[in-house]
Amino acid sequence: QDGGVIERQARTVWFVDDIQRARLVDDRSLTVADGRTKPVIAIRLEDGAGNAVHEGRLAEITVSDPYRLAQDAEREFEAPLSASFNASTGIRVGKNGIARVELEPTLKSGRVRLQVKLNDGSLEEIDVWLQPEKREWVVVGLAEAEGLLSNLSGEGSDGLDKTSADGRLAFFAKGLIRGDWLLTIALDTSKRRGAADGELFDEIDPNAYYTLYGDRTWQNNNAESRYPLYVKLEKDTFQALFGDYETDLTDTDLGRYSRRMSGLKVDYESEKYSVTAFAAETNQTFMKDEIAADGTSGPYVLKSAPLIRSSELIIVETRDRFRPDELVSSKALSRYIDYDIDYTTGELFFRAPIAAADARLNPNVIVVDYETASDGERGITAGGRAAARFADGKVETGLSIIHEEDGGTQGFEGSDLVAADLTVRLGKNELRAEIATSTSKTEAGERSGEAILLEAERRTETLSLTGYFREEGAGFGLGQQSSQTSSLRRIGAQLSAQLGVSEVEGRSDRSVRRLEAQAYREENLGSGASRSVADVALTQDSQTLGLSAGLRAVSEDLETGADPRQSLLLTAGVRKTFVDHGLTVTATHEEPVSAGGSTGDEATLFPGRTSLGLDKTLSRRATLNLRHEITDGSNASGENTIAGISWEPLSGTQVKAATDMITNDSGRRIGATVGVDQVWQINKAWTVGAGLARRANIDGGDEPLDVTADDAISPLEDGVRSTLTGSESYTSGYFGAAYQADDTALSGRVEMRDSATGDRTLITLGGAREVTEKLSFSAAARYQDENIEEGESREKTDIRIGAAWRPRGEGLILLNRFDVGQDERQGGQKRTKVVNNLSANMMVSDQTQASFYHGIKYVETEFAGAKADGVTNLLGAEIRHDITKKIDLGLHGAWTSGEASGTDKWSIGPSIGVTPTENVWVSVGWNVTGFEDEDFEAARYTRSGPYIKLRAKFDQNTLKGVVKKLGLGAE
Repeated sequence: QDGGVIERQARTVWFVDDIQRARLVDDRSLTVADGRTKPVIAIRLEDGAGNAVHEGRLAEITVSDPYRLAQDAEREFEAPLSASFNASTGIRVGKNGIARVELEPTLKSGRVRLQVKLNDGSLEEIDVWLQPEKREWVVVGLAEAEGLLSNLSGEGSDGLDKTSADGRLAFFAKGLIRGDWLLTIALDTSKRRGAADGELFDEIDPNAYYTLYGDRTWQNNNAESRYPLYVKLEKDTFQALFGDYETDLTDTDLGRYSRRMSGLKVDYESEKYSVTAFAAETNQTFMKDEIAADGTSGPYVLKSAPLIRSSELIIVETRDRFRPDELVSSKALSRYIDYDIDYTTGELFFRAPIAAADARLNPNVIVVDYETASDGERGITAGGRAAARFADGKVETGLSIIHEEDGGTQGFEGSDLVAADLTVRLGKNELRAEIATSTSKTEAGERSGEAILLEAERRTETLSLTGYFREEGAGFGLGQQSSQTSSLRRIGAQLSAQLGVSEVEGRSDRSVRRLEAQAYREENLGSGASRSVADVALTQDSQTLGLSAGLRAVSEDLETGADPRQSLLLTAGVRKTFVDHGLTVTATHEEPVSAGGSTGDEATLFPGRTSLGLDKTLSRRATLNLRHEITDGSNASGENTIAGISWEPLSGTQVKAATDMITNDSGRRIGATVGVDQVWQINKAWTVGAGLARRANIDGGDEPLDVTADDAISPLEDGVRSTLTGSESYTSGYFGAAYQADDTALSGRVEMRDSATGDRTLITLGGAREVTEKLSFSAAARYQDENIEEGESREKTDIRIGAAWRPRGEGLILLNRFDVGQDERQGGQKRTKVVNNLSANMMVSDQTQASFYHGIKYVETEFAGAKADGVTNLLGAEIRHDITKKIDLGLHGAWTSGEASGTDKWSIGPSIGVTPTENVWVSVGWNVTGFEDEDFEAARYTRSGPYIKLRAKFDQNTLKGVVKKLGLGAE
């Protein structure tokens, strides 16, 4: 339509064969989740005629979280310092068209979803079930207890008048029961059900503690639960769990229900049947935000806050500029790796700028699914999907049922959704049908709606034909559907036919001729506005030259009683590639030849348009993209410009941000805590990135209307499609650079955005340095300046410096973190905070261990001319000495002071510890003086008076010994 077909095909048509379909090869797959073995999933890749693609072909195959490709995990571990992108070379096809997809060893059994990218850009999904290892029991746990007495002879007391006790039991156990059922059970009594500070899928926030830990470990959790208890029972392809889970009902569209919750979930998969069911008692509320990317890394602010920690799912979608319901591409992002989020304020920062549009001016949209919670009563949210397959898998039918009672339905009956789906695959033909209905009774009122979806598709080696019908009523859904489908009806068909192939004389190249055609109608069920479009184009494509010519007819009926806007446009495009110079030049033009209606207006979304493009290969992996577009119509006119560096080296490659293994976070990409990503690797040491987006002289006309107005429309979109972006002219750009060596990584980026409603400047710097194997440093800084005409202007600075001295063996261990933050807002509000935390630990001798901690915080606040400041200190130390193998002595002390309160508090006292048996320790102590500090007591007891502590750890061998001593088991 706009030259995109030419550009897309130019990168693929000269391959010997194209990937048209993919299927699982069971007998060559190894699907075990034992934590040691790499699962192997064998996939046969075929062309349109059903023949295996040739050996050596690269295929782009991705795997859904939490699973990872083995080659990606190995590459990240082998590159300890990197603040740039690395390109994965895809999966190489072997004999008989079989690609062996190796996954990283995992303990997480269950359904794995792989996506194979086909030649036409679509994704084919393949589901595989990883089965658990049948293993002997493994147990690990700890027990703690604490009792205290106070006011033994205090004034106004009668002896032992105050006692208290506390304790904790935590353990993890996994093993076989009743022969071949695998049971996983975990308990942690320190967790509180529904705690406000709790989070789903326990993850350590790397920014909450010391930035540097000095090792290269990462965490995996095999028993995630917001509740004190986690239980999982599984056998073969059956699972039942109580804990944290994702509902993962994503196989269908209308019945989609994807949430992160805590409660019960059951999964079962067989050759003919599959069942997923869940239930949760919750006060959570599901939210979906769609935010137009503006060419910067942030901040982007969510509509609702605070969020439940780790409940978010963030995807960057590239939507077709003329059909927002069609996804050009989508990319799921990972916390700590691709973005940072403030769960209190709902503020998002990305590690790399999110471009306003791709190289073909298709808008990028940031889609965020997340959960919030209310203080009200809990309700039951439950549902599931059951599916059956017949005729050797050629026919599949399913039923989804959801009942929702969450934070938005308290005191009401809640919401219900029922959806049925059918898929029929007959050779090269596929039919998909869905029908659904929903009703809701919430505090927002009562609503109901229906939806239907029909799709038919035929694919051969030379033909792709698709027809579709979709309608969603205004009241349909439980908030899971995107804005571009709500209250809309669409019907249409698409055709892509290969007319012929000819070899280019004197070159190992071929020219492909195609007919591309489509016709569709979209109607807004609320306003009655509609648009009908039909276009056809002939294309001829080779490696060096691409040509297209076509015709487009458009009719828009935007208002009841108004004359329709009609256009007939001639379309043409040309692409010339200079292979020796790595240069591609493109030009497309759409010329209105007539306009209908009494007003003579052209269609709003399809004015006269000219687009010029240039793509220059900078290296084997990076390309400079330039696009400039001029639109000239009665209802939409202006100029759009984008420039940037993209990384898409070869078919089958994936772009992956690499890691910096110095610092610690919940995953492998440890440098995400301090670095920023770049794109173009100039040489081994230097990497840069740059981008520019500009929109100027936009004229939306007197009628800023659109048939399919989207909640999130790119600022580069033609015409006025949403009040969220209006017709604002703006310019945004960034430049970044990174340096990396064997022991050093430095990166930085400057971003600016200037628009009619305000401007923003963002500067981000980060670095890490391994001076020796013992000494490491890291630093990160962010400066943010926003001036908004009709909002709150803000200037914010955050600086973080970390250091670690950590010998690989014995010796002194030092961890330090220094933070400086300043936040100044419109209206005379200013807050400055300086915090330093130092921790030290060492073995003085084989029998003596000493530890030290010092924390200091300075806070200064200004508001409306009034100023207040204060300094808080916290200092603690402890030394313990083993008199014998079973007896130890200790002395600890702590001091805290607050300048604002003008008080000093001390806690000091001795203690004696006894180890009556292996892995058990009992301590009795007396604090001569003390104070109450709940935060500090997490580490040691500080209150005045005598106390007693018990600590014990155990494993499966310990339990076997206890059972044996009690005479409860056989020898």
